[in-house]
Amino acid sequence: MQVTEKPAWILEAKSPIESITDTKHIEQAYSYAIHPEIRVNYFALCNGRHFVLYNISRPKPLFDISLRAIDLYRSMLKELIGPSKVFVYPDEKLSKDFGLHIKRLGFKSSDSLLIIDVNPLFIIKYNDDLFSFSASIGDEDTAYLGTFDFSLEVAKQLIPIIGKASFIQLMQPTNGRQLQFNLDRKLNLNLKISLPEKENLVENDREIYLPLLIKKFIFL
Repeated sequence: MQVTEKPAWILEAKSPIESITDTKHIEQAYSYAIHPEIRVNYFALCNGRHFVLYNISRPKPLFDISLRAIDLYRSMLKELIGPSKVFVYPDEKLSKDFGLHIKRLGFKSSDSLLIIDVNPLFIIKYNDDLFSFSASIGDEDTAYLGTFDFSLEVAKQLIPIIGKASFIQLMQPTNGRQLQFNLDRKLNLNLKISLPEKENLVENDREIYLPLLIKKFIFL
């Protein structure tokens, strides 16, 4: 959904026989919401019978309502995703970027940092030697959103974590397309990261962020 030609929130439409509380559908909608070219605060799912609204930083839905009752919630929904509110609602801002945060703290590309208990929902494969995922860093009060890039050699370290079958899927050729691999279970990853040697700021119409480089997956 757009407001003044800017992405405002994601609506994932499903058939009436599909469950919109199914984890794979929620993860798919979430991945659209945090895509670098979209990056919105809210995503929703609807199957013609029920409507569920999420914020990207909250694990539970903000609304889970029957469409028959949606008129009762219309004013509350407008306060979150109405055109005049969706970009400025004070309690639901996009997380600050973790890459820019550590750069502002004075870290250099020669410095390494250990990040523990990172929980990605999916992995993006841009090409045969560039993989990436985004994940929340920190607690609810000091949350940052980190974007982490890694090479094929580093990706091979995931084999004992995700299993050979999932890794084979990850190795599918991109053929010039961006591929997304949803993870079938929660991963708790420990990352040795650094700033990239060549600063690679990514910019869209709402923000600028700095992807970090994974040098190694650490087994503690």
